[in-house]
Amino acid sequence: MIQAKAQFLAKKVSYQAEYPGIENARFSQKWVNSFMSRHKLVNKRKMTVARRLPKDYIEQHEFLSYILYLKKEYDYPLALIGNMDETLMAFNLPIVLTCMADGTKLPSVIIFKFKKIPREEFPDDFFSAHRTDAVKQRFREKRTDLAVIPGGLTSHLQPLDVSLNRSFKSKVRNIYNNWMSEAIKDYTSSGKIKRPSYSLVARWVKEGWDAIDINMIRRSFKYCSVSNAMDGIEDTLIFDFDQLEHRVRREDPGREVEGERNENDSKKSDSEESDPDYDKSESEESDKSEISVCIRISSG
Repeated sequence: MIQAKAQFLAKKVSYQAEYPGIENARFSQKWVNSFMSRHKLVNKRKMTVARRLPKDYIEQHEFLSYILYLKKEYDYPLALIGNMDETLMAFNLPIVLTCMADGTKLPSVIIFKFKKIPREEFPDDFFSAHRTDAVKQRFREKRTDLAVIPGGLTSHLQPLDVSLNRSFKSKVRNIYNNWMSEAIKDYTSSGKIKRPSYSLVARWVKEGWDAIDINMIRRSFKYCSVSNAMDGIEDTLIFDFDQLEHRVRREDPGREVEGERNENDSKKSDSEESDPDYDKSESEESDKSEISVCIRISSG
């Protein structure tokens, strides 16, 4: 359009008098680009079809809008913005991890299921599991606001899922692998390796959680748009998962982009799958009268 308009004006006598030789100008694409650059013009294309919104856009928008509302309403310090997640660990143990936006790591919780509480020395004290309603009531009493992440979106909106759980499990797995290769182990009568004690597994969990970098925790909250500055200067830190998905599908159309696998649906733990000679202790045998016990691992 610019090119055609320039050619039209070049034929006018008034322009030829003002710009000698303009009638011989070629008005190439290079000239058009330079003209647009000088006048800060950009090409815009009329969209005849609305762009497809990102997957689960409404749920993401509602959750992040609620987070933004809470931040504006109460102006939380980073030390009071937290994320808690229960994830399945090796040995089929649910682990509850909690961290704060300033990088603080709260003591981890391990949920053991067995018939009898073993007489072992654990890193810290015991406490019983709470029912959901009781937990919510306790949060209200402590003046704590809950923001529940929509189902299926934890891999995009939950800091622990985005960058922490996988790193934590990798560290614990490395500790376990070192134990398998170096430690002196006991064997069952059938020749299989006896599982490590609960107290030893608890110490592995504590060591793995302590090894997580606090800067990684801080960044993960900003990746998910949870703790970013209200003035927008940290918006560039928000990770664009939809752009990543489009890029991966463009490079490899047959590949599906998924978040971290929800290991709570797994029937076997990593250690059980990788070590066929591994043997469970008697305390893990199924029993209708089993109870759940939570163990808090202290940071000190």
